Formats: sequence, structure tokens, C-alpha cells
Amino acid sequence: MAYEHKAGELTLFKNERKENDRQPDYKGRGCGLDGQPLEIAGWLRQGQRGTFLSIRISAPRDHDETNPGNPVTPAAPAPEGAKNELPDLPF
Repeated sequence: MAYEHKAGELTLFKNERKENDRQPDYKGRGCGLDGQPLEIAGWLRQGQRGTFLSIRISAPRDHDETNPGNPVTPAAPAPEGAKNELPDLPF
């Protein structure tokens, strides 16, 4: 059973799969003060006062179980009464 965060708790782990600077140095999950799940990403940066951690907090994304690196984007439902046909393309 996975650990369930309490409201206001966050957990970060070193990103062992980091391949470039755009990917976070640390990743994790947590629970906002309102009880909603959160996804956390952190980057180590250099500033005038030394090294610091820059953090992004966002709503969790659904991930493809067969490929954990790819988020799943659900398809929009067809409008009511729409035909399920492909348009006639001129090429």
C-alpha cells in the first residue's frame, strides 16, 4: 500500500532518471492544505548567495502505466449527435 500524505505534507526524492537540465533534480508528491494531491519538482540552482532549491508545485498528471515517463492526455468526448466519421481530405 502506498504512503498517504496528510494535509500539508510533501515528500521529495532525488531524480535518478535526470537526463538534461530541464528535468528536475528532485521529484515527489504531497497533499495540499486543502487535502488535494500535489506533484512537486525541484531544481538545484546557483545564485548570488549560493545554491538554492527552486520548486514547482502542480496538480498530479495521469501517467501511462506501460510507459511511466509519458503522461496520458484523455481524448475529448464527441459532441452529442456527432457522427464518428473521418472528414474527406483532399490529399
